[in-house]
Amino acid sequence: MTVTADFIEAVRDFSMMIDRKYPSKPLLKLIGDRYQLNRQQRDTISRGISSRQLSKLRKNKRIESLAFPEKRTLHVDFYNVFYTLLNYLNGKPLFISSDTFVRDSGAAYGKRIANPAEQERIIHLIYQFIMSHSIQQVIFYLDSPI
Repeated sequence: MTVTADFIEAVRDFSMMIDRKYPSKPLLKLIGDRYQLNRQQRDTISRGISSRQLSKLRKNKRIESLAFPEKRTLHVDFYNVFYTLLNYLNGKPLFISSDTFVRDSGAAYGKRIANPAEQERIIHLIYQFIMSHSIQQVIFYLDSPI
C-alpha cells in the first residue's frame, strides 16, 4: 500500500474525529471520499485507528511476555490470527494499529477460504509458535459465523 500525504491527513482527521465520538462508518465514508482513498486505505484506517479510550482498553489486554512460569493459559482468537497470517502470506500489508496490535488490511472477513496447502501451512506456523514458547495450555476461540 502506498502511503501518501492525503492518506496521512486522512488518518489524522479520522483519529481526531473518532476521539470526539463521531460514528465510525459515516466518518470513514466522509474522510475516504474527501481524500479519495482506495479500498485498502479505507480498510487500513477502519481496522487501524480506534479512539484513544478504546485503544487504551485494548492495550491493557496485551501480554508483554510469553513466559508462563505459573502454567497460565494463552487465549487465541483463531480466525483473527489465521486470516492475519493468510493475508500476510499473500502479500497484504500488516501494520501496527493505534491500540498497538498487529493488523492487516486484507479485508477477508471470513470470505476468503485458504486452499488446503495454505491452511496446513498457517496451522503449522501457529503450532510452531506455541511449541517454541513452551506454552502449557492454549484455548482457541472460533467465531460461529465463520
